[in-house]
Amino acid sequence: MARRFTQTEKGKGVVPPTEPPRVGRVKVPDFDISELMKQHNLTIIGRLTNPKIQRLWSLLPFFSEHWKTSSPPVGADLGQGSFQFTFETKEDMEMVLENRPYHYAHWMLIIQQW
Repeated sequence: MARRFTQTEKGKGVVPPTEPPRVGRVKVPDFDISELMKQHNLTIIGRLTNPKIQRLWSLLPFFSEHWKTSSPPVGADLGQGSFQFTFETKEDMEMVLENRPYHYAHWMLIIQQW
């Protein structure tokens, strides 16, 4: 019959030495987003909840006509079921956001200000 090993022989109970946390190799400089905030001030972004059923190529012109704004918003496909609409006036954008939630092809849309 074989003999039994002790805890120290099995390596149990022995705490390995801890290594210091790694320091990141890439240093990202601070970035001022104020210019981006001004550029996208009148933009809303959205996402489809069921991209298999909801077709983005037909959603963009539908909502551009559906929303009764002073000038039609410009829609863009951002990829992976995401989209954006850019408005001419703040009142138009606020009117669209106040009338949420929206649905398209019997599925809801997620829409919020950029």
